[in-house]
Amino acid sequence: MKKLGVVSVFLLHFFALVAFLSAFANPEQYPYLSLYAISIPFWLLAELIVGVLFLRYRPWAWFVPWLILLLGHHHLRGIVAYGFLKERELPHQVSFSVLSYNVRVFNAYAYLQDKSPGSTQKMLDWIINNPSEIKCFQEFYHVEDSDSLNTMYHLATEQGYGHQITPVNTLDKKEGYFGLAILSKFPIVKSGGFPLRKHWGSRGLYADVKIGEDTLRVINVHLQSIFLDDSEVLMLEASRQKMGEKIRKVARKIKLANISRAGQVVYLEEFIKESPHPIVLVGDFNDFPWSYTYGRMRRTFYNAFEQAGQGIGISYNGRIPFLRIDNQFYSPQIKVLDFRTWNKISYSDHYPIEGRYTLAH
Repeated sequence: MKKLGVVSVFLLHFFALVAFLSAFANPEQYPYLSLYAISIPFWLLAELIVGVLFLRYRPWAWFVPWLILLLGHHHLRGIVAYGFLKERELPHQVSFSVLSYNVRVFNAYAYLQDKSPGSTQKMLDWIINNPSEIKCFQEFYHVEDSDSLNTMYHLATEQGYGHQITPVNTLDKKEGYFGLAILSKFPIVKSGGFPLRKHWGSRGLYADVKIGEDTLRVINVHLQSIFLDDSEVLMLEASRQKMGEKIRKVARKIKLANISRAGQVVYLEEFIKESPHPIVLVGDFNDFPWSYTYGRMRRTFYNAFEQAGQGIGISYNGRIPFLRIDNQFYSPQIKVLDFRTWNKISYSDHYPIEGRYTLAH
């Protein structure tokens, strides 16, 4: 029995280390290993429990699980934040706020209206009342000849956001469009889109914003979705007879999305390297904070949630719990003053996230 316990603990440590390392595996080369990275929070929790138990029952070996946790601490930082590292604003510094929000086409579709009546106007009102100088949207939707969905007029023109960037995909509706958008109260001196794949079907958006004497590049992206909806999660919960088949289907979707995002991040990094200005990179990354994509971004940037956020920072408002898939990253030349996830603003399937920054001098 004692040997069985030793083997079990050894296997726990082994699988935990494999999980921590799997986050560095490129999904294009090691798709199944990257899929295993999803289990990282489980192994962190398991090692924490064993570490606490060992303090009492195995004092001679207490350091092993804590050493494993130390090796995986960078994953823990992406899950829970305490805001210890945010900067203090100095009197001479010019600060600015950036709002990022996946607005889910402002709930324009009938089935979304049925789920949440009146949510379109409530969402618009909340965005209008948010004072951020720069606002970035994913799944932005605008219809020129609609009273309620002439969103560019309601959110930008009427509110003093005189600089608007929207190279988006045209819809069938007359003069309507869907995609990314950047609104700014500061002057935009240069802007455009850039590919996130070999073909331009997927792209990012950027704006070079003049803030005082400095220029900041704001990049807005929406990376590949898993397309895993609530009904699939409910099916997994409701049916046990075909559980294996359904789990395989979900795993395949996650694997393919991981591969797609791994390709997109290469194009994103190439565009980032060309920037002559410090960057605030925001968007819906559709990936976990312990994923390969997230790790690649952390090689270049700080993450505003990690530095200045509080708690777990859940950004997905759906039946799949504890997902933080929306992010704001920033260059070392920038200081983060505060970061907030607006988790009581539940009009979309994402919560708005907002960071306040200043350019370091």
